[in-house]
Amino acid sequence: MVARVRIAAVSVAALACVVPSCGPAGQEAALVGGAGGAGGADGAGGAGGGGGAGGGEAGDGRGASAAEPAAGPETVRVPIGGRSFKLELAADTPTRTKGLGGRSEIAEDGGMIFVFPDQQVQVLQFLMRDCLADIDIIFLDPSGRITAMHGMKKEPPRGPGEGVAGDLSSRETAVYESRLRKYSSRFAAQFAIELRGGTLAGLKLEAGQKINIDTAALKAKAR
Repeated sequence: MVARVRIAAVSVAALACVVPSCGPAGQEAALVGGAGGAGGADGAGGAGGGGGAGGGEAGDGRGASAAEPAAGPETVRVPIGGRSFKLELAADTPTRTKGLGGRSEIAEDGGMIFVFPDQQVQVLQFLMRDCLADIDIIFLDPSGRITAMHGMKKEPPRGPGEGVAGDLSSRETAVYESRLRKYSSRFAAQFAIELRGGTLAGLKLEAGQKINIDTAALKAKAR
């Protein structure tokens, strides 16, 4: 959890992509100094580390048109820790930008899977910008193996001088984001799975464990 790509001048030795876990982001690849090294899951119990409306169609010959109902987001079923989750697919800039922003609840078997293009495989950092609910996150490398897991807690709402929800790139938003905790993939990652807060504690996952996703098919969808 992107609307624009902006590359900042930083050391090539340690790069991280700051992206949203939920809510909009001002840039999808704003590079900052990355965090390295393995570590345990942060408050998560494990170790480690939408849709467009249809167009109108001809009606009764008198020029009327009937609007098709809006399609739901594309989803994929992913088995994780002996459970099956129906995850919304965030594989392009608009869906990665929105993430799970604005949602006060996440279904017990729901969540989102973020897929990044090959050229954006790097150390990722997610932050809880304008998020309304706790979220658990699992970072995966290009092969689908876990690099890190975290239990991400919702942050106090924006205060005076911190902009407004949905504000992506103002000076006030930069002040707001400076106090938000960043959650790192610790190693280069291409996927991130977000689940309802508290879910990881019951899944008993470990760093290096492979999640059964169709990596090739997902990578082909990344934009």
